[in-house]
Amino acid sequence: MSKSTDVATGTIHLQDVGRVPAVEAQELTVGDQLMYNYGSVYQITKIEDASPKFLRINEVSAETGEEYQRRVKKTSLMARVPENRLSRLGLDAPTTSYRAQVRPPQGLDWITVSHGATVEDATTGHPAYFASSILGSHGLGGHYDTTKASVKAMTEGKTLTAEDGHSFRILPPEQPESTPSKTAATATLAEQYPVATPAVYVPEEGESYRDVVIVKSEPDANGNVDVISSRRNGETIRVALDRLQPLPELPPDPEGELTDWWTITDAQGNEIARAQGEDDPGARTAAMRQKSVRAAARRDKGFAVRRLRTSELSVPVGELRGLPRTAPAAPVDRWSVKDRQGDEIAQVEAASYDRAVRVANEDPKVRAAAPGAGGLVYMRLASTERPAPTSAHVTYGAFPDSLTVPQVDGAIRVLMLSRQPLAAFDIDTEKCVTPGAYLDPRRETGEVCLRYCGSEWDGFGRTTMFDAAAERVRREQIVTRYAELFRAAGWTIEEYRERAYQGDRERLVGLVLTPPANGN
Repeated sequence: MSKSTDVATGTIHLQDVGRVPAVEAQELTVGDQLMYNYGSVYQITKIEDASPKFLRINEVSAETGEEYQRRVKKTSLMARVPENRLSRLGLDAPTTSYRAQVRPPQGLDWITVSHGATVEDATTGHPAYFASSILGSHGLGGHYDTTKASVKAMTEGKTLTAEDGHSFRILPPEQPESTPSKTAATATLAEQYPVATPAVYVPEEGESYRDVVIVKSEPDANGNVDVISSRRNGETIRVALDRLQPLPELPPDPEGELTDWWTITDAQGNEIARAQGEDDPGARTAAMRQKSVRAAARRDKGFAVRRLRTSELSVPVGELRGLPRTAPAAPVDRWSVKDRQGDEIAQVEAASYDRAVRVANEDPKVRAAAPGAGGLVYMRLASTERPAPTSAHVTYGAFPDSLTVPQVDGAIRVLMLSRQPLAAFDIDTEKCVTPGAYLDPRRETGEVCLRYCGSEWDGFGRTTMFDAAAERVRREQIVTRYAELFRAAGWTIEEYRERAYQGDRERLVGLVLTPPANGN
């Protein structure tokens, strides 16, 4: 807690919150809630004298359900949350979800800290980092095998109790009984769509919206399965098994022998030329002798090559297609620029928070208000219609000059196989426009640094005082998930941790990855 106290006014200044009312510690009672820097809230479960001048306070985090002990001076000012602003402990999770719960030692009821449609979602999803951090901090995780064993035991109905008295469990969804006819139909569909089968998901009859998915789980008693959604960028969703349809047949792969001819494609996958060469470097050298290739390389900061087979040589130049490497940048949104009193100064259109700031700074009204406003607030306005995309392009996972580095390519393959979103970067501004995994190679050592890139949340305006702390927790949980994936793929991992502020615990923010010896 900050030392910026004002005894005369009975207030205390909290970082990222501001000045709030406070009371002396000796006025606190069990059940009171305390607020600390960045809006984190704890509920008091026990108070006892530590000495004539100090108290020993036990408190439970409203976010994680974990209990901590604090020794404070009786006359110290502490930010007590008003009665009408008390926070609930944990989440109000639906009984149809898996619920990861914690019970602190001081006898409080079970606290739901995360939930989801699957066990994986409930133990690794936002806002709590149940499996990746909470279990580890209490001796029931920390390593992949230990965490996996603990989650498996709780999934089977066991309650785990740590040496410090914290208890943990995972409640399964409450399922209604199914009829025999429905069970038989589900069994038939389960044979048609086993785990790892791709399919087309059609939500409702006559709907034009469709989704290509991969079945991830066995059906439950209601005939629902977990699937990986391509429309939602690899997110796991729960759908009815009877809404799946077979994928249409794909065109056959090109036939014939490999040749010395290569197709040259731009960032959108359009064929721009062909070149002859014995290998990839030779084909690229030959391609750069052509004016159209040089122009595309300057525009897209590179091009792609693929060796042709004999059956493709008769296809006219320009008709073959390659895989797109870039896509249109994020759609333009309208932003409201306000001062600290909430009065709107202007509205601007921009694809991201950073661009909104730059555009707004060109407005004389904004420049005039900024010096005396104590900082401006930029909030994205809700809209049912989005403007047409801009003509700028983005790359995914890394900057253009890093995409061909072997360790970056290998890391992207691991992330894509695990359906992890890749960060999107605007080629012109080199800014992150869509959150996801960001890879930065160390060419000299053969390593690659992996972080989660996503600053969009800073531009939305904080609706509660918990947003900053929750975002740090969410990002650590995402990076922890990255570590588990690469460890399982045989990569060597070095973790990088840092504190957001003095007094905060060290949080996992990045990884230094070394590919396995076999290069997979």
